[in-house]
Amino acid sequence: MPPFQLVNQYANKTALVVDDFPAMLKTIGSMLTSVGFNKVHKAAHGKEALQILESEQVDLIISDWNMPKMNGLELLREVRNSGLPFAKVPFMMLTANVNQDDVRDAVTSGVSEYLIKPFNQTTLKQKVASAFNSPSRKVSQQIQTTETSSNETQTAAREPATILIVDDNASNVTVLTELLKQNYKLKACLSGQKALDLCQQENQPDLILLDIMMPDMDGLTVCKQLKSDPLTEHIPVIFISALSQDKDVIKGLNLGAVDYITKPISPEITKARVATHIRLVEQRQDMARQLDTLIENARLKDEIDRIVNHDFKGPLSTIIAATELIEQKNVGCDKEVQILQNSVLFIEQMVDDNLLIHHLGNDSQKIALNVIDVSELFAELQLGLTQKLTSNRQSITIDVPEKLCFLGDRTLSFNLFHNLLVNAVEAAPENSDIQLTHIADEQWIKFNIHNQGAIPAEIQSSFFDKYVTSGKSNGTGIGTYSALLSAKAQGGDIRFSSDEKRGTTISVKLKRAN
Repeated sequence: MPPFQLVNQYANKTALVVDDFPAMLKTIGSMLTSVGFNKVHKAAHGKEALQILESEQVDLIISDWNMPKMNGLELLREVRNSGLPFAKVPFMMLTANVNQDDVRDAVTSGVSEYLIKPFNQTTLKQKVASAFNSPSRKVSQQIQTTETSSNETQTAAREPATILIVDDNASNVTVLTELLKQNYKLKACLSGQKALDLCQQENQPDLILLDIMMPDMDGLTVCKQLKSDPLTEHIPVIFISALSQDKDVIKGLNLGAVDYITKPISPEITKARVATHIRLVEQRQDMARQLDTLIENARLKDEIDRIVNHDFKGPLSTIIAATELIEQKNVGCDKEVQILQNSVLFIEQMVDDNLLIHHLGNDSQKIALNVIDVSELFAELQLGLTQKLTSNRQSITIDVPEKLCFLGDRTLSFNLFHNLLVNAVEAAPENSDIQLTHIADEQWIKFNIHNQGAIPAEIQSSFFDKYVTSGKSNGTGIGTYSALLSAKAQGGDIRFSSDEKRGTTISVKLKRAN
């Protein structure tokens, strides 16, 4: 029996790392090679990355956020909107600065994962695996961040921060240890090299108290090496200096230190400055947790969409068939059967709309446009709305000539105008007429759907957004959103005007076929 061998799942995969910091490029490249990637390409900015993507096959992209020429978010959008094979490649964003608005922009644009500095090889491996599980998510802008717990709960559950004390004088170490041991976990060492070694371990300190004057390797050299290493540059450094070392303190601050404490130390000032910088560390950790929650919520929403779009269709079909059998076998329950059938049809329409939205939002391939006969399409739509118009005592006047055609997809076109006409019928008052007219030139046809109702002022600015609805007890808020996606997928657009006096006009612009 052959010996058991671990399978390298990345053995045939190629990664692209994009960062303007050469040390970070080298670090991530080495980590990916250690994880098992066969090849790693490197780029200093987004434009160089796009050139590589056009000529090389890449299975993973890891990009820094802030870069010259083209930053990470711009690169992400270029990749996702390219329509090329690499459009769906897993894309990881790398950053040390966590901003919720930036995160929402990246999630909306299709980021697969976030890699927050600092990170180690274990974290990188976990994030890479997660990115391959959800390579090219596109999430609605309406996604909301869910707070996993209150600030009080986070504070109560938080472990004490770890502080590394670095001083060649054991007495100084003892003084600082006695001062800080009640509130923090403490590590200590007597040399600069030992401090660098401790910072390379997986359990890194949250803050370093670093003496400037030490033999062999002074504090300035230690700070410089920490700040030049991508894996330790994030750790805040507070210098401990004598009153006569002002010039060294200035050098240290220029190297990236966050503060300094003078000897002999003042207990109250020392505790206050340490507490201030630990709070900043904790705020950054909280933002990172919120980021993980946001990414996980996006992944959960994708899973829910998948269930709705694919798993509901079968049971709904069974329910529809069962209600028809009930109608045949039972007498006196026609009204109840009709209610059940209408409810099922409503749910089925919701599933169809979500399926269409899912398709338009995730498929990078262009829609094939064919010649659509306007008269035939509108006659079919009008027939389907007969029952709704009759019950509302309304009518539809369609003023379009025969043989007028536009370029589009039959399914998308039906969805587009069906949703807009249903909205118009539901918004218009009883005993009114919905008018469908057109204006055409050599290139475009503009269809105008007018009704006497008005769009509420509070939703006009978000009328075409997903899940926006008003005054409808059973409204889903995806009809107009689906219509907009359908129009844009066919190279067109939708606009509207609405007020109490003139009513509402929805204008759909599509390419003319003749």
